[in-house]
Amino acid sequence: MESQYARLKSGLLRSGRLFEDAEFPAIPRSLYFSKNDPSIYWQRPTELIRYPKFIVGSASRFDLDQGLLGDCWYVAAVSTLATRPELFKRVPTNQPSNQPASHPINRPTTQTGIFHFNFWFYGEWKEVIIDDRLPTSRGKKLVFCSSREHPDEFWSALLEKAYAKLAGSYEALDGGWIEDALVDFTGGISQRISLRDTKRLPRNFFNVLLQNNMMNSLMGTCIYVCWATRLTMEKELDNGLFVGHAYSITEVLQVRFIGSTFQLLRLRNPWGRLEWRGKWSDKSKEWMNLNDRKRSEIGLIIEEDGEFWISFEDVMRNFDVLQICHLPPSCEILKDKKPWIGIRYNGTWTRGVNSGGSDYFRKHGSYWTNSQYSIQLANNDDNSNKCCIIISLMQKHSKMARTQLRVQYTEIPLLFDLYKVVLVCWLPANCY
Repeated sequence: MESQYARLKSGLLRSGRLFEDAEFPAIPRSLYFSKNDPSIYWQRPTELIRYPKFIVGSASRFDLDQGLLGDCWYVAAVSTLATRPELFKRVPTNQPSNQPASHPINRPTTQTGIFHFNFWFYGEWKEVIIDDRLPTSRGKKLVFCSSREHPDEFWSALLEKAYAKLAGSYEALDGGWIEDALVDFTGGISQRISLRDTKRLPRNFFNVLLQNNMMNSLMGTCIYVCWATRLTMEKELDNGLFVGHAYSITEVLQVRFIGSTFQLLRLRNPWGRLEWRGKWSDKSKEWMNLNDRKRSEIGLIIEEDGEFWISFEDVMRNFDVLQICHLPPSCEILKDKKPWIGIRYNGTWTRGVNSGGSDYFRKHGSYWTNSQYSIQLANNDDNSNKCCIIISLMQKHSKMARTQLRVQYTEIPLLFDLYKVVLVCWLPANCY
């Protein structure tokens, strides 16, 4: 069956016209819903540069610089995704990236101005089609996400536009969580871990991160607040890190050298600049303990590119939250790993029927009406007489509410209680 994208592109090739997306038009409300910025113009890549390309060579984590939008969480997530080519290729499917880098996207015989991307949207893959009109300044520069290293490369800007369309506007991407975007890119299961609640962290927490990295889980981290000053707004600290800012985790390594063991993480600032200035930073003395061969094996790059190494201890000391996206069972990248089964349930809470409320309502007699699911675990893991289960809840349509009700928007707390015989999911009573 021919896809909508294929039908539209075929018609554009026959007519010689460029695609204009009526669902996400080049007008102010596609940019912001709380203000108007007359300094922004919509222009196509062919109006900005003579020979624009979708991808130059191959997609890289260095292809993304944040721009003026406060979507560091999104850019950090895409940077992490770009480290896994097998996962990345599913999002921008069948794009001109399959052509050699020397092939521009504006050849007269192929130019249509239409692109499509895939996102995992509430339990299924959704195709998002866009035109290539992008927000620019008067100086003919992209105002949001762009590639600083390759000004003729546009995949990062086009992907951001498709994600903005999915959310309803560019402004809807202003603030968010890394793991939410990673779920939208992979269909995985998210996990958020507080680094401040150390009593609940396992003693071998670094080994947990190392294992997650080996399993190709995607990770990021952020700083909520400067605990010395209680500062929460985005501002640089003395060590080069930023409060109110998200960072990609692009590598986790345990390095052994001359009897010593070092636990290191590689992070990237979505801005493509401004790095950590403490131990294990690009020009720090710690790297002098390793010879040139070891530094090369690790992949040390001394450059102002936003990427830096930092010790596990300094991550625990400076960052507040670790965000992880565990890949789904169906993911091709896990084909050589031990298989596991994924099951999805769709449900709703209806006022007066099964909106029984939180734990408070146990005493009021309505708690038991909440949605209940019975799950049986039958297969042991590794002959240990134990079974592993991961439960993840997703609140539908929160992105849509965020776009329409930005000022009033708050997430409804959605939780579950797990018993030996049944899983009970609940939210505050009479919400729906």
